[in-house]
Amino acid sequence: MVDSLTGANKEELKNKIEKALEQGENQTSSGNSKELYGIKGQDLSGLIDKSKSECLNEDDEHPWTNAVIDHQSFAELKSDCDEQLLLTVEFQNPVKIYGIKIAGSPQCPNKLRIYSNQTMSLDFDKAESGKPTYDCDVEKTHITEDGPAIELPKLKFANVRNITIFVP
Repeated sequence: MVDSLTGANKEELKNKIEKALEQGENQTSSGNSKELYGIKGQDLSGLIDKSKSECLNEDDEHPWTNAVIDHQSFAELKSDCDEQLLLTVEFQNPVKIYGIKIAGSPQCPNKLRIYSNQTMSLDFDKAESGKPTYDCDVEKTHITEDGPAIELPKLKFANVRNITIFVP
């Protein structure tokens, strides 16, 4: 919460919004936004709505929350049956996503299909045959712990309510 207002006071609401916007600009320009894996921004894991997010085919011992939210050391997201995974992450508010960091072993995926702002949940068939927001190749440099994140096109991921990552 940034501020609060009780009652219907249009002018006071306008003033509070302008003040909050000014403070946000000052924080961004003063360098509070840090660089993670070569991308300027912040960790969005605190903005994830866990109750609306899911991963299809996840192994019970390697759930998506370990790798995406908790950032546990050596946490892995694994499939329980075949190589395919379908991770859907819902955010509490619209966010800008500049990149995705993948770290892991050589068994990491070499390709991702990324969908944003899906109104209906995808299944594996729709994810495979549909038109993604972005298709990307995962390079060996991306999967190292200190390697760069996969950069996403800024315009396509500027107002994201949910993101679905398909590992074919």
